[in-house]
Amino acid sequence: MSLKIIKKDIINYIFTFAIVLYPILGSYSFLGTSISIGDVFAIFSLLLIIINTRNFRIPTLSIFVLSLMLFNSVVAYFTSDLGNSNILWSTFRLMLIYFLAFINRKYFLIETGKKTIVIISVLASIYLLFQLFVSRLGIYLPGGIPLLKAFRNDVTDYVNDILVYGQTYRARSFFEEPAHFCQYVNVGLVILLFDYKNKKSIFSQLLSIIILLGIILSMSLLGYVLLAVVFCFYLYNLYKTKRLKLIAFYLAAIPILAIVLYNIPSIQYVIKSKFFNQSIISDNRLSAFSGFFSNDSNLFTLLVGYGLVDIDIYYNSVLRMVFAFGIIGLIVALIIYIRAIKKYKNDLISVILLLSLGILCFGSEIIFGKFLLIYICLLSLNRSITYEKKTRNYNYS
Repeated sequence: MSLKIIKKDIINYIFTFAIVLYPILGSYSFLGTSISIGDVFAIFSLLLIIINTRNFRIPTLSIFVLSLMLFNSVVAYFTSDLGNSNILWSTFRLMLIYFLAFINRKYFLIETGKKTIVIISVLASIYLLFQLFVSRLGIYLPGGIPLLKAFRNDVTDYVNDILVYGQTYRARSFFEEPAHFCQYVNVGLVILLFDYKNKKSIFSQLLSIIILLGIILSMSLLGYVLLAVVFCFYLYNLYKTKRLKLIAFYLAAIPILAIVLYNIPSIQYVIKSKFFNQSIISDNRLSAFSGFFSNDSNLFTLLVGYGLVDIDIYYNSVLRMVFAFGIIGLIVALIIYIRAIKKYKNDLISVILLLSLGILCFGSEIIFGKFLLIYICLLSLNRSITYEKKTRNYNYS
């Protein structure tokens, strides 16, 4: 039985905005607590759906995955000597993210979501370019949204570090770091370049250029990798449509653009530090295998992991998955990922997003964080307008 208190269209819009804004609002504390503004917005939208939906059903797969998360963390809470002060809340937040991802197909308005992500991506890119421009005048703007309290102090203290230590300034728009900026706007770029509505629009191409400049000037190695993936698919798409002259133009322009960019001191610094100083090899995202399990690890912890305990070492998604949920958790994640590839293999945008997601698993903690939602919710844009109209006919009474 449900209580009809809000119109069904409004609930779907609230849910959609909660999803696309979660990667941003999830970085800021709600009234000084450990709960983020993104959490509150997402929980609010979820409660509206449950209250207003007759016979609300939880997907079977989500029950299994969420139960596995809860089991691991409860066991770790009572048995692990590692830092577990925040383990239950960390588990609840992760369960919330995955629950939203599992139910999104019924309530996420795909067209509204696409437009909102593109708008945010363009605005974020423009702001990043503005940050870089004023930095040339000696004015360093921090990341983050003014008046909101970020969980990470370095979001607001970054400018002080630049002034005190003379670090190379890397603009991050209103995200916590340049890599986070790239993870978000990469989705906006994919929508602009590959969505059938945007392919031939000059305006969409101009917006794509703005986001492209934002990713390049963010000086994020992860952003460059994502950009390379998107560009390869873009060339492939041009090849399929027999636009060979345009392909030749891009291939000729790439070396020239690379030379120009390399002569920008800040970009040159990032390239040298990442490639020529072997920082990629020593980066914890890729090399934190040593001491992966502590001396007290055993067959049980190898299979089910330690749960979402507090750790000082940065692990990428794959390593973090094994550490937190063991080999069993990694196998479950791989099965879900392979199923998604098979399911959406005929949809180009879904393939690009899934491949990007796979790459991000080795370069970030995306499957344990807030950016996962926008990648999952945009799978299969074939839903398009037809699906959005259908969602408006769901019975909430």
